[in-house]
Amino acid sequence: MRRRLAWTAWWLAVALWTGAAALAEEYSVVLPQGYLNVRLASTEENEAGETEYIYEYVLTDAQGETLSSFRQASTMWEQDPSQDGLVIADVNFDGYMDVDIRTRAADRNDARAFFLWNAQSGQFERAQMDGVQMSWYTLYPEAGVLVNRVEDSDVCYRLEMYGWDGGALRALRTAAIVPGEQAGTLQVFVVRHDADEDYPLLEGTLAEDAYLNGAQTVGEILTAAFWQGMETP
Repeated sequence: MRRRLAWTAWWLAVALWTGAAALAEEYSVVLPQGYLNVRLASTEENEAGETEYIYEYVLTDAQGETLSSFRQASTMWEQDPSQDGLVIADVNFDGYMDVDIRTRAADRNDARAFFLWNAQSGQFERAQMDGVQMSWYTLYPEAGVLVNRVEDSDVCYRLEMYGWDGGALRALRTAAIVPGEQAGTLQVFVVRHDADEDYPLLEGTLAEDAYLNGAQTVGEILTAAFWQGMETP
């Protein structure tokens, strides 16, 4: 069964707010590992001239002793769990709850950072996500993968399948619809990423008008190739 990104109902049941408004500067969330206390530590301006809000996350036990702590910058002031600013999920499928923080909100694609629970060290550790814009993703626990969707335009998009290599995301497959070399055309392709080489699973070119008139069929073909050789969810 797929577990979607937004677990709003679950969050509303476990979020303990110490501030009265959604724009609270400090609040606490109950986790299996303890209490995750979130507070706005400081603000600063980044190179783009945007205000970044530096949040501090401190995991404590029932006696208030600190177990783990980390900081993460975000251009979002509102870290309201009901708005997916903060999500708790087992993103690496190891049976422990991890922390997913939305670091940027945009009209088309967001950005997120994962902090994975290391049961051996008893610490949250930042996942290695170099070059990955984690935007809108779906977890597939049975397959041990997550699929990220990045929208490049109203027509073009990418599906990115990732697995885990320890604490690092590992690209497994990419499916995409991108502008073609000739005006009015689109290129459709699916690639499997192995350790040293990429293997095409699907590639072709079609007129943009033809795609718009048969987007559902093209999407079904793309999805079938994307999951080729794996159990389709």
